[in-house]
Amino acid sequence: MMFHKFDAEEETRLNTGVRGRLIDRVTDLMKEGKIKGYDVHYIYQQTRGMKPNQEGKSQHDFNYACQRYLEKERYVL
Repeated sequence: MMFHKFDAEEETRLNTGVRGRLIDRVTDLMKEGKIKGYDVHYIYQQTRGMKPNQEGKSQHDFNYACQRYLEKERYVL
């Protein structure tokens, strides 16, 4: 539930360090294959509005990583 409205930085009370640790932990779980597609889909939906990491990108790298994981797991978006 920590990812509820994760892309709304102004509305959430998570500071940058906590947000970064959450992203790192989920990324590690995806690499290890220890997270279900349903959970990644929920996180993907909640991070769709995150601003890109770099100028010129269309979406945040973490959101893109979730999308790629779901495609690899053949989870229907």
